Amino acid sequence: MFSGDAIIAPTALIDLGDTLCECSPALRAGLAQVRQAGECEADETVVPLPEYLEARRRRVMAVPGFWRGLRPRVEGFELLTLLREAGYQVHVLTKGPYEAPHVWGDKVALVPAASPASARDRDRR
Repeated sequence: MFSGDAIIAPTALIDLGDTLCECSPALRAGLAQVRQAGECEADETVVPLPEYLEARRRRVMAVPGFWRGLRPRVEGFELLTLLREAGYQVHVLTKGPYEAPHVWGDKVALVPAASPASARDRDRR
């Protein structure tokens, strides 16, 4: 893409949860730990979630370390690499809860920590 004499790279937006990392399995495991007697896992798939389950989901995802502990999705990082190699300027998108500001730090730390390229860079030091 051109803007005057400057070449502007196309932009790609990639989601953090369930694209670059395995969020849903960790969330399901966290919800299972706090599920009350008589509640069913299927209740947690209703859209939109009932207010009490939405609050529970937010609490699970706000636990310190929840995001840092997520497994990277190989396919997501392969996509990230392909986009960068194709010349895209990549931006990782994610929501950050205002009621749990520490989650921002976990999310910012997750991408470089999970990136295969970052592991190689760390090994070179």
